[in-house]
Amino acid sequence: MEKNIRETKNSTQKKENTTQKIKNTTQKIKNTAQETGKTTQETKETTQETKETTQENVHITL
Repeated sequence: MEKNIRETKNSTQKKENTTQKIKNTTQKIKNTAQETGKTTQETKETTQETKETTQENVHITL
Protein backbone atom coordinates (compact mmCIF):
# COMPACT_ATOMS: atom_id res chain seq x y z
CA MET A 1 0.00 0.00 0.00
CA GLU A 2 2.74 2.47 0.98
CA LYS A 3 4.69 1.51 -2.11
CA ASN A 4 1.70 2.37 -4.30
CA ILE A 5 1.28 5.72 -2.55
CA ARG A 6 4.99 6.47 -3.00
CA GLU A 7 4.87 5.48 -6.67
CA THR A 8 1.78 7.64 -7.19
CA LYS A 9 3.50 10.62 -5.53
CA ASN A 10 6.59 10.10 -7.68
CA SER A 11 4.48 9.83 -10.81
CA THR A 12 2.56 12.96 -9.88
CA GLN A 13 5.80 14.83 -9.21
CA LYS A 14 7.21 13.77 -12.58
CA LYS A 15 4.05 14.96 -14.30
CA GLU A 16 4.25 18.30 -12.47
CA ASN A 17 7.90 18.66 -13.48
CA THR A 18 7.05 17.87 -17.08
CA THR A 19 4.20 20.38 -17.00
CA GLN A 20 6.57 23.04 -15.65
CA LYS A 21 9.12 22.27 -18.37
CA ILE A 22 6.40 22.62 -21.00
CA LYS A 23 5.35 25.98 -19.51
CA ASN A 24 8.97 27.16 -19.54
CA THR A 25 9.45 26.05 -23.13
CA THR A 26 6.19 27.73 -24.15
CA GLN A 27 7.37 30.97 -22.54
CA LYS A 28 10.69 30.73 -24.38
CA ILE A 29 8.82 30.24 -27.65
CA LYS A 30 6.65 33.29 -26.92
CA ASN A 31 9.76 35.35 -26.12
CA THR A 32 11.44 34.20 -29.32
CA ALA A 33 8.33 35.05 -31.34
CA GLN A 34 8.27 38.50 -29.77
CA GLU A 35 11.95 39.04 -30.60
CA THR A 36 11.32 37.84 -34.14
CA GLY A 37 8.51 40.37 -34.46
CA LYS A 38 10.80 43.16 -33.27
CA THR A 39 13.54 42.08 -35.68
CA THR A 40 11.04 41.92 -38.54
CA GLN A 41 9.88 45.44 -37.74
CA GLU A 42 13.48 46.69 -37.61
CA THR A 43 14.16 45.01 -40.95
CA LYS A 44 11.12 46.71 -42.49
CA GLU A 45 12.29 50.08 -41.18
CA THR A 46 15.83 49.51 -42.49
CA THR A 47 14.45 48.47 -45.87
CA GLN A 48 12.36 51.64 -45.99
CA GLU A 49 15.39 53.77 -45.11
CA THR A 50 17.41 52.02 -47.81
CA LYS A 51 14.69 52.70 -50.38
CA GLU A 52 14.60 56.37 -49.39
CA THR A 53 18.39 56.67 -49.57
CA THR A 54 18.44 54.94 -52.94
CA GLN A 55 15.77 57.34 -54.21
CA GLU A 56 17.80 60.32 -52.96
CA ASN A 57 20.91 58.95 -54.66
CA VAL A 58 19.02 58.52 -57.93
CA HIS A 59 17.93 62.17 -57.76
CA ILE A 60 21.48 63.30 -57.02
CA THR A 61 22.85 61.19 -59.88
CA LEU A 62 20.33 62.59 -62.32
